[in-house]
Amino acid sequence: MVTKVFNFTDDVLIGKVMSVDTSNVIISVDNSQIMSRLSIGHIIAVRGNYEHELLICLVEKVTRSQLDIMTTEDEDEDEDVELNTNDLIKASLIGTFKSVDGTKRNIFKRGVDLFPSIDSECFLVNGDNLQRFMNNLGDKVKDNQKLKIGHFANDTNSEAILDGDKLFQRHVSVLGSTGSGKSWCVATILEKLAN
Repeated sequence: MVTKVFNFTDDVLIGKVMSVDTSNVIISVDNSQIMSRLSIGHIIAVRGNYEHELLICLVEKVTRSQLDIMTTEDEDEDEDVELNTNDLIKASLIGTFKSVDGTKRNIFKRGVDLFPSIDSECFLVNGDNLQRFMNNLGDKVKDNQKLKIGHFANDTNSEAILDGDKLFQRHVSVLGSTGSGKSWCVATILEKLAN
């Protein structure tokens, strides 16, 4: 039996695509409650052109700007009332997830073949959805090539697994700000590799 990787509910529906280019999407956020849960590095799933397809994106920028502010004159003091906000997310397209691809099930591949349409629904991938997605990716790696390097900062229940065979067939770069754990990451990779 094949496990369904994604099960989205209304509480993780972010909004809809409002702009697309060759590497990014801009998402108009309809769910203002979700804005406080979003940050750089979160994963978003965008409905693809087919029922079995999701485009996987990585959040690069989260913005909120006020569109209208009205000043009310109260007897005691003036008060600004926010009438509307413009919540936007910029996310980079990183790959395509297909629940069905010929005879294969639950396949993720880097890059996109078809870009999302304007007004495509977008969902935050977190909790059980993130765990199933990451487990699905890790299950595709042979046991003798798995490098378990830790857990994701956005969900500490989801393991971060690298494919050692693929990692060392390409160039590698570890980037991050001071104190973000670059040295620890490289040391962990080397320790796991030695084992």
